[in-house]
Amino acid sequence: MTKEAKSGHQWAKDLHAFAKSRDKKLGRGRAPIKPKSAAEAADQKSWYYQYQQIRECKSTASTTPINAFFNAGQPNSLTNRSNRNCKCGWCDGTNEILKRFLPQTTQATAATPNPPYQDPTVSISVPIPQKPTAFKSLADVQGRTKTYHNERTFDLTVFGPTCGKCYKCGSNPSTQCKLNVSLKLIHTDRLPRYVQGVGMRCSNEQCNGTWQSFEKSYVDTLPKHIQMMLNAIIVGRSNGVDMSLVLRLRSGDSAASVERSSRAGLSIWHSQLKSQYDSECKAKRGAGMNVQVEEFPPLDNSWVPKQEMLMRAFIRDFLTSREGLKREMAALKSEHALAIDHQAKVVKRAKGDDAQQSCTICSDLGLVLGYYAVPTEDMHWMDTAMKEIVERHGAVLDPDNTDQVLVRGDLPAAIFVDKDCCNGREGGRDDSNKYFYGMVKLLDGFHLILRIGREINSEHDRKAKFMTQLSQCIYTTCADDLNALHLVRQQSGLTDLNSKQKKYDQRVYVRRVVRKAEEIVSKILLLLKTNIAFDRAARMQFELDGHIIQDISPAHDAYPLITKKVKSCVLQQCTHILNGCVTDTNTMNLCTGTADYRRTGFTLPTYKSLRGSSKVEAVHSVADRGMYTSQNIRQIVFDARMFWKMTNLNRGMLRRLGRSALPDSVSPLEVDGCDIVEKTDLMFGFEYCRHVLEQTSQRIEDAVMAELDADVQIQVDDYEFELDDDIDGLLGDDQTDAAADSQTTNDTPFMTTIPDEVGFDSIAEINDTLDEDLQMTIDTLPSLLDDAIDIDDIYQEGYDLTLSACCESANAMASEAGIDLNTTGVAGEASESFLDVRGVNGRRNVALRRRQNQQTPNATPEFNDTMRDKWLELWSDPSIPQPARGRASYFVWYNQIHKAYSTWRFNEFARAERDGTTPPPLYNVSFTNARMWAHKMKSRSNMAHASGVVNNETAEMSSNLDATLNLVGEDNGEVFDDGIGAAIDSNDLATHVAASSNEPQSIPLPRASDVNFAMNRPDVIDLIARDDELADLLKSKKTKKRSQESVDVSGDAERRMVARKNMEELGIQPDLPSDGVKRCGICGKNQSFSYNGIPHKQLGTTRSAGMPSRFCPFADDVEILKQFLTSKKERLNAQKRKHKKIKWG
Repeated sequence: MTKEAKSGHQWAKDLHAFAKSRDKKLGRGRAPIKPKSAAEAADQKSWYYQYQQIRECKSTASTTPINAFFNAGQPNSLTNRSNRNCKCGWCDGTNEILKRFLPQTTQATAATPNPPYQDPTVSISVPIPQKPTAFKSLADVQGRTKTYHNERTFDLTVFGPTCGKCYKCGSNPSTQCKLNVSLKLIHTDRLPRYVQGVGMRCSNEQCNGTWQSFEKSYVDTLPKHIQMMLNAIIVGRSNGVDMSLVLRLRSGDSAASVERSSRAGLSIWHSQLKSQYDSECKAKRGAGMNVQVEEFPPLDNSWVPKQEMLMRAFIRDFLTSREGLKREMAALKSEHALAIDHQAKVVKRAKGDDAQQSCTICSDLGLVLGYYAVPTEDMHWMDTAMKEIVERHGAVLDPDNTDQVLVRGDLPAAIFVDKDCCNGREGGRDDSNKYFYGMVKLLDGFHLILRIGREINSEHDRKAKFMTQLSQCIYTTCADDLNALHLVRQQSGLTDLNSKQKKYDQRVYVRRVVRKAEEIVSKILLLLKTNIAFDRAARMQFELDGHIIQDISPAHDAYPLITKKVKSCVLQQCTHILNGCVTDTNTMNLCTGTADYRRTGFTLPTYKSLRGSSKVEAVHSVADRGMYTSQNIRQIVFDARMFWKMTNLNRGMLRRLGRSALPDSVSPLEVDGCDIVEKTDLMFGFEYCRHVLEQTSQRIEDAVMAELDADVQIQVDDYEFELDDDIDGLLGDDQTDAAADSQTTNDTPFMTTIPDEVGFDSIAEINDTLDEDLQMTIDTLPSLLDDAIDIDDIYQEGYDLTLSACCESANAMASEAGIDLNTTGVAGEASESFLDVRGVNGRRNVALRRRQNQQTPNATPEFNDTMRDKWLELWSDPSIPQPARGRASYFVWYNQIHKAYSTWRFNEFARAERDGTTPPPLYNVSFTNARMWAHKMKSRSNMAHASGVVNNETAEMSSNLDATLNLVGEDNGEVFDDGIGAAIDSNDLATHVAASSNEPQSIPLPRASDVNFAMNRPDVIDLIARDDELADLLKSKKTKKRSQESVDVSGDAERRMVARKNMEELGIQPDLPSDGVKRCGICGKNQSFSYNGIPHKQLGTTRSAGMPSRFCPFADDVEILKQFLTSKKERLNAQKRKHKKIKWG
């Protein structure tokens, strides 16, 4: 239907409204039609000509907000154009045609004043970077490695190298690549970044492998300088993880701590950007602008690396680095002795019950040569590991007897163990059980002392001193080293060291040696009998004082230290010593250099012991600290964290010894020139546990099949040792000793003397006589009223003479050595050779300052004699309750005693001021100093009982015992100068086998099947990430011809299993059915339920390839939801553009 033509009045009205509006042109159907001829178009009276004049006038008008800002105070140029020259006349009402058709409008326009000025609206963009735009051309990505930086977007790395190899078969990739238009997010320690790659496939038609150019398996085949361009680990559909975060995981940080620190850093950065945005808005408002404030968006949670992503990247990195770490550890060796020990609590933090113990093998310098998870502590499980250790040292074992070697090579002579050193019986150490894979088994003295300590009442006051004296019985210290240490302390003024500092000095600056077994046992028996005498004397002294010693608790002062159980354990350990299990077969002291003793300017040589398994205990403490925050972790995670922990520990030890080592947390694959072996059979952690279990099962199965083939009855007992172990090996020495406690002994007359050298016969005799001497328990000791016992009857005639003779001999030896046992001073010239008094350097010389009185001493209660006497008087005042007795705490005690002391102190000051005399040296005492003094006083009050002293006789016995145990010996200097106590130079000790400096490319990459097995194990699959191989496998199953219903059921069953496992780990239960509420068919939760902001979402009416019809946050990858939402948004934008194009042309 044809429209009616507009009148001139209507045309004038429409053009006048168009001139005053902001529109650039009239809408379709409203604008005048262009005349066909040029003459008609140029006619000024035509409406088309007027329309074009208005459009030209509007296009030349300055309508930008900045011009309006500079014309402040002028009429608004956007609504009234009288502020500039109007060329059309329609804006200011001067056009003749407008006056002719609309005269009233022109008059009203001329009469109407200009409206007031309004500030222009200014919009400020949010400074948060946006996701970069992907390249659309394959040529921009394929074969290129470059990072693009933009202030408004996150960094974009284009990574499409084609010089790698197929990770499955090693063939070259095909030249035909597919552009990946979706960007992969990479989490870093700061801001996230993105990477774009290409899809690649193998040129080998039989392999037909496919991958993305930024996947870890393909990146490992590239040269290092190209890997550096990516510097991230991307596995499957998971987001990438930057190597800066992986290095933190290698260093021992947990995934949770990395996530927390990353979230904190991003939160701070987000807050700073918000502050910047608010400041810009405030500045614009101050300039008079009308700022359009946008709501500042919250921090995008997807930028924060999650624990699952971090652990998945860490595991994948470990699979690549594991072979290099094995070869680095296999390059280490020991020269003099090995140490082996078990630990139980660390491996129990891993999932599964396959391993109950961890076994560690250390070198004589404390380097970890191997760390293994084993089913039990039986040494049968260590057969494979020990064969690898022996082969590493170039030795060859006898195939008929693995405890003997045919070729020794560099195999150490001894190995320290904590059990199975012998059978624990007289003469129970021969060639059949003396050797362990060609090395002599030695019992660690530290474990021997611990065995005895476990049997002693932990609350007994004399236990600490007894354990110290027990160590003195076993180890002989170097007199020259001890004298040198004492002399340095005296010359530097360090006379107030605490027990921990003295113990450290003894360990670092003084050498020790294990002497003759007979001498050690003699001292131990002397210590044992003397403490038995202390126990008897203490009981009788309390009874003489009127105490009833019946049914007393172990915490009572009269409770014996040496019980039958302790006695039996001590004698059992004496058997081990006489069997030769505790000895120094060679020199076990290492000189590590010299050190400035406590920054005093005096230098002393430092030593390190090569004996014992205490170095393994140090490794165990490191392992415990590294795993104490973990619980129920996966076995592959346990191996990864522990392997890096042991590797960093070894590197730190080598650097302290002055040897070259890689920096911590660096893989041998990533650097050149590292010392590694060409190949190794070393297995680590749970990898070793799985191997030995499979090996044992296969061995038993082969033996059973051989018996069946021979038609012979199977003897199961022949194979039980592989699974259940023999009872002696399973119990160990500790439980064997405990079992021996229950055996009864015959009563024999008490032995009168302790021989100087004790043999097995003497131990058996002493064992019987000590049983009679131990008839002192609560239920067997006679009452004092019925049968009084004199202190002189404790030992029969002869024993006291032997003890006196020992005391005289000890005093004579001390006098010959120039040692005054009654003072702390040291005399003698031998110690001078160990001193090197250097000139005062720029360091802080604490000893010199103390000597020159330049440092004010702390005011303690014993600061001077006057203060000490007053505080002792107040300590003895019964009106002031002592701390930790009754209800008086240290705080209450300090308030009372400090009040009394301060009152007396100020009275003394007032008296001195009144008399005009010198004020007394009285100072204020802080709470800390008072508490430490009170603790010392309580220790002093219990000092006598802790030493076993209850009367004059026991005091003399204790003094004589200390002198006997500290007996130096005439040949002490010879032993430590040229004997087994001499120190070895640390530079002469070998730490590595004959290794070759290999290029990283010579280390083979993990096989694709091994990676798939490790990454796709049920205990490795995490919440939001799966491997591409697994996705391809599931996809290939769906391509088989089957009904759509069967495909859906199969896929949903797998999704339900994943959802059920993830919900169990998160502690989330399915919802109960309810009327009118729909539930998810995968996880059982209501469809309205969201987890961490991720909802259930309908993705379509039917299931498409690789995508379910409904998204479940517990079963599906979150990338599926992101992909669906992105594609949906793109479809809507395309529809809007198409509709706009149709509507406006």
